[in-house]
Amino acid sequence: MKKGLHNRVLEIMMESVELATDKLTEATKGTQPFDKEPISNDELLLEYETNGYETFSKIASEQGLEVGIAYRDKMEQLKQRRQK
Repeated sequence: MKKGLHNRVLEIMMESVELATDKLTEATKGTQPFDKEPISNDELLLEYETNGYETFSKIASEQGLEVGIAYRDKMEQLKQRRQK
């Protein structure tokens, strides 16, 4: 008897979770996570020019040296394009 009751309660809970998940999925369909806005190249360059080495060091220590170098190279390319 206890096993049947347990299974029924579990079934009701799983149905509730599924309904809640479906509602959340429908409510958030097509939205950006954390309402992200893209950063303009001008803002990126300004940040790079003011805090370039600190940002590079932070990226290199958290995500690896290759990612830090890629960031630096991208910023230098943007800087050169801006000067032309």
